[in-house]
Amino acid sequence: MGVLRFLTVRGAAGSLRGHVVFFQFVCSLPVFLIVTGWDYQEGKLTFGGALWAAFVSACAGLVMAIVAWHVVTVPILKRKGKL
Repeated sequence: MGVLRFLTVRGAAGSLRGHVVFFQFVCSLPVFLIVTGWDYQEGKLTFGGALWAAFVSACAGLVMAIVAWHVVTVPILKRKGKL
């Protein structure tokens, strides 16, 4: 139940952990599904390729979450006096 709280924008906005969970579901999961779907349609999907797609999409989601936290959210929270 705790993870579901981070899937809303309000729940994700309060912490870096919330950003990471939110970006993993909103960005990384769709990218992984699209990449593996394309590989499957082309007949080039392998186990190693799927693992690589999962790793790359997870790393991209993590980087995007950290950048969004430091560039967007922290300045907003400081302006509101909540940080």
